[in-house]
Order: sequence, then structure tokens, then C-alpha cells
Amino acid sequence: MRTTGPGQSALLLLDVVDLFAAEQVSYVVIGAMAASVHGFVRASLDADAALSLSPPELRDLERKCGASGLQTEIRYGDDDDPIAALLEVSDVFGNRVDLAMSPAAL
Repeated sequence: MRTTGPGQSALLLLDVVDLFAAEQVSYVVIGAMAASVHGFVRASLDADAALSLSPPELRDLERKCGASGLQTEIRYGDDDDPIAALLEVSDVFGNRVDLAMSPAAL
């Protein structure tokens, strides 16, 4: 893992992206981190990405994150929620990456 302390969610995202590459998972970085690349700097303690995975693929990704020593939690949205599911990935320092799934993916 790249993180060595709190406040390093961007580094945690790089670790998660390594898992995406190994599993051939397509993703897009969203939220404050994506906005900052375009000159709109916003304070945020986490990193966000959007994925399009089936429920079994999401659970498989959760298991692989856990096997890498990361903590995970899947939360599901209501029927009218624009985020159908969210996989929260965190490390021992409290860094966090939120992986959002669209309703179309589930």
C-alpha cells in the first residue's frame, strides 16, 4: 500500500486502481478530485470513482479489496436513488475511496 498516514485518499485510490487494472474494471474518477484536475479545487477527505459492475462483480471486487488488507462496506440505495450501490474502501489510516454504481449496472 502507498498510504503512510491520514489525508492520503488519492494514494489509496491508486492502490484501488491497481486492482481495477488486474481485474479489467473500467472506471472514471469523479467528485472533488476530478474537479481539481479542471481547476476547481474543492476540499475533500475521500476519493470517488464510478463503476459499472454487476452485483456478483461488485461482491468479487469487495472480496479482492479485503484480501489486499483494505476495509470494505457495500451500501445499497433506494429504488429512486441515483447511486444504486456504493462500495466504500478504506485503510487503517482512515483514508477512503467511494466507488459508486449506477442503477443501470445493477
